[in-house]
Amino acid sequence: MKLQELTSADAVIAAIDEFANVGRAAFLNRYGFKKATKFFVVHDGECFDSKAVAGVAFGNQFPSAGALTSNEFSGGRESGQAASVLESLGFEVVSRLDPSVVEDRISAAIGNVGGLPGGGRTLHKPALLEHLITRLEPDSTRLRPTNEVARALLGDLQKYMPGVKSPNPYEPIWRLEPDVWELRDGDADPRPSAPSDPPTHELASGNWSCGLEPALFVTLRDDEELRSRVTKLLSAWLSDPQHAKRPKVSKQRTFGEIEGVPAGTNFPTRRALADAGVHRPLEAGICGGQEEGAESILLNGGYEDDEDYGTEIIYTGHGGRDITTKKQIADQELVLGNKALARSHDEGSLVRVVRGPNGDPQFSPKSGFTYAGAFRVASYFQRPGKEGFLVWQFLLVADSPTALTTPSQATNATPSRVAVTTQRIVRNTELGSYVKQLYDFTCQICAHRITTPNGGYAEAAHIRPLGRPHNGPDVESNLLCLCANCHVLFDKLTIYIDDNLAVWSRLAAEPLGQLRTHRRHEIGRQHLKYHRELRPS
Repeated sequence: MKLQELTSADAVIAAIDEFANVGRAAFLNRYGFKKATKFFVVHDGECFDSKAVAGVAFGNQFPSAGALTSNEFSGGRESGQAASVLESLGFEVVSRLDPSVVEDRISAAIGNVGGLPGGGRTLHKPALLEHLITRLEPDSTRLRPTNEVARALLGDLQKYMPGVKSPNPYEPIWRLEPDVWELRDGDADPRPSAPSDPPTHELASGNWSCGLEPALFVTLRDDEELRSRVTKLLSAWLSDPQHAKRPKVSKQRTFGEIEGVPAGTNFPTRRALADAGVHRPLEAGICGGQEEGAESILLNGGYEDDEDYGTEIIYTGHGGRDITTKKQIADQELVLGNKALARSHDEGSLVRVVRGPNGDPQFSPKSGFTYAGAFRVASYFQRPGKEGFLVWQFLLVADSPTALTTPSQATNATPSRVAVTTQRIVRNTELGSYVKQLYDFTCQICAHRITTPNGGYAEAAHIRPLGRPHNGPDVESNLLCLCANCHVLFDKLTIYIDDNLAVWSRLAAEPLGQLRTHRRHEIGRQHLKYHRELRPS
């Protein structure tokens, strides 16, 4: 008999339950398996060695044959192998990450720490990560109650931030990036459907759990040398007094132009850039969130695959580099800042571009940092870089009312500009993102979900159009989450929605189905009525 004959999800769950009850070491020893080196099955938030689980599950389904031994099958993702069979039964299987990817994710997570009132930066994120990573053991549980983690973390925060009277230990638990961290309320990560932080009393209720993201967890848990390197990185952050002197970082993201800062404005230091809100991180080249989009990028010779053509830039994403030599040693992933730029493409939001002195000399200042204007992400793609590893690249095209068209060779030179007249409705991208995330990027009309390398794609459609003569409000009740096709049909008035939320074809004069809704999304009937009363021109 062969592993591909395993067809019972219940048999797999029984094997996982046994694994959880007796512990990892005892389970592997009982059935003669070694620790997994690559693949892990995720169930109820916890991670289990996938090959051992599959072999034991086979015995659960076929008791007369018994559990398969380690040398009778492979644990990989090829057809008939353990990871592939488990995925075919609907289970999530993750693989260990390249160590450089782990270091990139940790560095990005702590590189944009929060601000303190009146200036200075908190160390919540690195303190939480150090607290967890130094306590990882071979049988560690991935998820723990948030109130338990917060109680244990409080002492570390008070040690690292003695000037903060009451450091909030729930702050990093909520704010760490999803590619580093997972936060659950019951069975689901609540962040995609929540526009703001949950009250502290909710996180302290005992109903929430948290832990490192699955692939990051299994990689760090099973690699002592990597844990040591990452711990040293975190300890260096926590012990460096410079990090306590950094300027306050606003929690509010600002996309597009900064009022009073025209293209061509020069800043002597990165701190001055941050103070002006043009590019807030003091280390990272990309400022943004992977769910909201990128606010700004810094082009300063960081990656050899960057190409600068003035009003067009091919910008290389982050990741895959050795943190010491800065050489590319692994493929880049579409996560963190890279995903933020991809989201900016999908949302059509503007990204501020800053050039530093180490970039292309034709377009870069001799010293300091020059704000080049607002650009749009026209496309993004992955291709081999000069070192042979896959890199993510983003084509940015100038889209600023005062975009630079010629280089500024002197620090204080006045650059040439071209005036561009635009009449663009300012949309609240945060609201649009919230509505799309609420429906998991699934169309409310046809229930189709478009999946791209950046995850789900949908469009936020205004029921009553913005701008003259309609003057629709940019509010949640005037928004729908639609696929591109249904968005066009809706905007062209080919379909409409009645007060009972039935979707109708105007051409066929018949109902097409019911609009999908969410309890957190109240749809304005007055906006639907306005849309119904419009007629095709």
